[in-house]
Amino acid sequence: MQRRRLGLAIALLAFAALIAVKPPLGQIRLSLDTDPAHGPAKVEAALEIGAIAVTLLFRQAERSVR
Repeated sequence: MQRRRLGLAIALLAFAALIAVKPPLGQIRLSLDTDPAHGPAKVEAALEIGAIAVTLLFRQAERSVR
């Protein structure tokens, strides 16, 4: 239990140092000059891929906790 807490503390410190050195930049770009017939399908596909990735991450985290 002590090693887990130490590892978590080190990971949090490393994450804080990474953010301090190079803060994350959020950029959203809308492209309005694309064909409207293909735009929504690409967005929907990206959202589905993102949902699958998050689901896989949660399952892996659940397995590692057990």
